[in-house]
Amino acid sequence: LAKLGRPDVGEMRYLLATPAAMSPTASAQLGLAFAITGDRQRAAESLAHAQVGVFDVSDYSSYATALRHHAALAYYAVRANQPSVARVALTQVNAGLAARPWTSTQEKAWVYRAVAAAQGAATPDSADWS
Repeated sequence: LAKLGRPDVGEMRYLLATPAAMSPTASAQLGLAFAITGDRQRAAESLAHAQVGVFDVSDYSSYATALRHHAALAYYAVRANQPSVARVALTQVNAGLAARPWTSTQEKAWVYRAVAAAQGAATPDSADWS
């Protein structure tokens, strides 16, 4: 709804106050929503919750893996113009890819989105996302 210009800011603030109820990916999505509404402080806070919430236990019933969460966090952090968070998440994505002999379709899709967003955010003279 934030992307369409119709955010429910009260609900967003409630969700931010209860980060344990959300997955790391949901916290990252919320961070982007706050960034879209112009609330940079809450965007950073929500993205910080997403960073802390990434875990190493896989839950394949919901496609939740640490690699997928890190990739989603990187994607949403880039879109929210939070490059320091995105760099850390992309570093975790690289480590996760190096440590695994295979990835799921969900993981591949989120890694692709994160890398494409990071590449799109890079300036021609910047080596930040190489």
